[in-house]
Amino acid sequence: MPLTRFGHVFGVLMLLGTVTALLAPASLGRGLRGNIEVLFAPVARPVQALAHWTRLRTAPPSLLGLENSPMRSAESLLEENQRLRIAVASLTAQLEELRRINALRDQLGEPGRHARFVRVIGASADDRDVLILQAATTDGLSVGQTALYSDGVAGRIIDAGLGGARLRLISDRGCRVNGQFGRFTRSAAGDMEFVKLNTPAPLVEGRGRGALVVSNLAFKDIASAQLVPGDWVVLRDADGWPQMVQGYLLGRIEKIETQRQTPLFAEIHIRPPADLLSLREVMVLPARPVPEAR
Repeated sequence: MPLTRFGHVFGVLMLLGTVTALLAPASLGRGLRGNIEVLFAPVARPVQALAHWTRLRTAPPSLLGLENSPMRSAESLLEENQRLRIAVASLTAQLEELRRINALRDQLGEPGRHARFVRVIGASADDRDVLILQAATTDGLSVGQTALYSDGVAGRIIDAGLGGARLRLISDRGCRVNGQFGRFTRSAAGDMEFVKLNTPAPLVEGRGRGALVVSNLAFKDIASAQLVPGDWVVLRDADGWPQMVQGYLLGRIEKIETQRQTPLFAEIHIRPPADLLSLREVMVLPARPVPEAR
């Protein structure tokens, strides 16, 4: 078709479209639009879906309005899940710690209900059996207070200040306490009970590195009481030691030897139930006696 004739046809169509748009009723336009939409739907819908997919993956969240949307990314959900796991693990650990402390309080009986749990942060730098405590005078600690651990008597506080406190263990060289020998036997009712052995009061001395020794008993006293390795020694000393800890364990007889300089006397080696220098916490009793419950 010649270019001139095509131009005439195009002009007539444009004029007809303009007249139709201005004069034709709206109902006719809506009907024609519906027919045209149906005609172009097989092409328009795939193109629209492709454009929407491209926009979701290329546009920033701020343009899409998704910065506060509840539909978050998998990465953010994983991060929140990890935070929740850490929180649950922390709460579980705290609960287990409370259960352990309550069990220790029950194990220690009356002293455990009044004791303060104190962390051990290290040992003395010199050759002494002394522990450094993570507590100070501002926490209520003072010189002379008794400290226990889960199996018995640990020692007494010898220094307390603003920066911390020092605990002298019963195994420290030169430390001396009076004790009582005995052994655990089963009663007729089937319960374990501590039976005292009839000996002169043993003087339990610290030898350092967690060791204790008794050297004031003659062999005749040992034979009379039938004292043997495996028997226990408990605290029986009212000199500065609270009444509520009398009878608490000091240690167990490891071996009985003859003293070199005085062969008639024995050297009884005592080993505490636990390695005192490896304690991670102790239970410090109040400085003043606790009034008895009425």
